[in-house]
Amino acid sequence: TPSHLEEMVTGALYSRGYITNAKQIAFLSIEDSRVCVVLTAAVEEETPCNYRPTLKPEAIFEIVNEIFRDPDTLFNQTGCAHSCSLVQNGVICCTFEDIGRHNALDKVIGYALRNHISMAECVIFTSGRISGDYMAKIIRAGFPIAVSRAAVTSEAVRLAQESGTTLYGFVRGNSANLYT
Repeated sequence: TPSHLEEMVTGALYSRGYITNAKQIAFLSIEDSRVCVVLTAAVEEETPCNYRPTLKPEAIFEIVNEIFRDPDTLFNQTGCAHSCSLVQNGVICCTFEDIGRHNALDKVIGYALRNHISMAECVIFTSGRISGDYMAKIIRAGFPIAVSRAAVTSEAVRLAQESGTTLYGFVRGNSANLYT
């Protein structure tokens, strides 16, 4: 969907390994369907984070209900969109929707990078299925916890276990599947 494109481009560049932080984007222009990006050669690593968020199941259910209760979401209007939310210290920092679940995740990653939010201190909430490639993107971004209303694949579970990422799936009402 044609919204929050700077965040989506930033997140996609990060997810694909072209940048390690938003400061490497010297210029970004989006006109119609054309994107122009100029990157700097300097690589400035972020300071490692020693904090790992934790969420009690009650908090997860409360946040999921808050994210998905809005009747004006694109999903509720069309039935064919995915949402992705960035949660830090129990507070929803942002929520983005897109027809593509990867695009929604890239928008959240881009938002975190552009706003200097450590993804290692956040939890990612998604409405979409977590497949292996989606989980790999979550791990690359450094999210220690991933929560989905939908299914997770066996490849996603394997990757989560190998990386030490906590993974929840089928979060609905007051129930969820914990995979790691």
